[in-house]
Amino acid sequence: MSRVSLERQVAVVTGAARGVGELLARKLSARGARVALVGLEEDALKEVSGRLHSESAHWYADVTDHEAMARVAREVKARFGKVDIVVANAGVATGGPSSTPIRRPGGG
Repeated sequence: MSRVSLERQVAVVTGAARGVGELLARKLSARGARVALVGLEEDALKEVSGRLHSESAHWYADVTDHEAMARVAREVKARFGKVDIVVANAGVATGGPSSTPIRRPGGG
């Protein structure tokens, strides 16, 4: 991430309660962006929001729920105005480890 100021920019970060999402939210905030945190862990989002350097708010929402995300988009726009940056960090996984061993070319 460059050292360019993000003052007056609005960033939305999904999956922002921990890990990479939290780190990116902190970095964006440190550059001056106002940050909208979105995720499923409301208490953790609130804690992250409280630790940021710039104005922030958090929303409980499942990124796979289109109605919830439409509501979040409306509320973020009402709170912060135009969104400039979106970090789609929330993970959505289906299935699990393959039960079939992976064979590499050449028999390895």
